[in-house]
Amino acid sequence: MPRRIVILVACIFATALAVSAQCPTNEIWYTTTDGAKVSTEKLGEPVIAHTYQDGKGIIRFDKPVTNIGNDAYYGCRNLQSITLPNSVVSIGDRAFSYCLSLTTINIPNSVTEIGNWAIEGCKDLTSTTIPNSVTNLHAETFKNCENLTSITCLATIPPLFWDVNIADDLIIYVPKKSVKRYKHAYGWSLYKKHIKPIK
Repeated sequence: MPRRIVILVACIFATALAVSAQCPTNEIWYTTTDGAKVSTEKLGEPVIAHTYQDGKGIIRFDKPVTNIGNDAYYGCRNLQSITLPNSVVSIGDRAFSYCLSLTTINIPNSVTEIGNWAIEGCKDLTSTTIPNSVTNLHAETFKNCENLTSITCLATIPPLFWDVNIADDLIIYVPKKSVKRYKHAYGWSLYKKHIKPIK
């Protein structure tokens, strides 16, 4: 049976990859498969504290985090989950590319832009949520995410969508009132035959 990628677009709160708590704006929370701390060399902002205890890593900065820079966690093989603060407005190119163990990424409803190949090659990622604040999904955001089966996008107005490297047999569910809009939107229109209203 062919593998499906399902994109759900809704104007309701996210149910996939929900987190029970929101981290402070000057912190990033994460977990790893081996309990080891991740590298902070490419984060682009001075780190004032970095701990990993009780099953959770905390990276603390001296000011609110607004950008996850290019290659910030590129190739971080032990990164399993990450929670970004509600101050981040952009996720850079390849920020989480080839985080092979990543199963959960919490993108807050402050992010407006997700960069090129930002989540490429995350083979353990099976679902994720794009908040309604996102207006631009750059090239091949989810390229080679071979086990990705569900994306929930909360925008009722289609964000710019440049991804041309996702499964041909995907199903896209959108709010009933947005079906026509998505079918005619740039990028999304390539998959118009797969766009259906949410039941």
